[in-house]
Amino acid sequence: SDEWLKRNVLDSGASDRDCHECPEAPQCGTTEFLDASRCPVKPCNSTCVVLDKFDNPTTNDFCYQSYCSSPEADIEENQHRVELEGIIYGDQPNSVELWEIDLYCRADDCSRPEIFQEVRQNLTVETNNLTLLLDNSSRPIVEPEIICYDCFCYDDPICA
Repeated sequence: SDEWLKRNVLDSGASDRDCHECPEAPQCGTTEFLDASRCPVKPCNSTCVVLDKFDNPTTNDFCYQSYCSSPEADIEENQHRVELEGIIYGDQPNSVELWEIDLYCRADDCSRPEIFQEVRQNLTVETNNLTLLLDNSSRPIVEPEIICYDCFCYDDPICA
């Protein structure tokens, strides 16, 4: 929702915000438990970059990385936004399977590991018309290849 984004991603107006710092490598755990103490909270006066690096829904594993962007960093990194990568299946157009979420945030406490679950809960999918993407009529028909395993009888109707 817009309210959630304003509260959890946009600039809060504070000169410093809390940002977990684990820039060296992603920290991995389960969605129920991730040792956030490996990424201590530090004050950040620029953009907090929070990355959901890997998700495995069958085992509830995920890897998390967070750091405070330097003021000299690329201007793209210093703008607040949410980047989502996932799949929309043609037979389930209102369901999205997300596998990576990147947050560039300037709100207080926006680097908490739980924020990825909150993004999923607040995500609204509006796929108006996907028929152009799913239309196979303009693609050439490709006949399946036939592989012959017993080739000594291939094309011989009286082969025994």
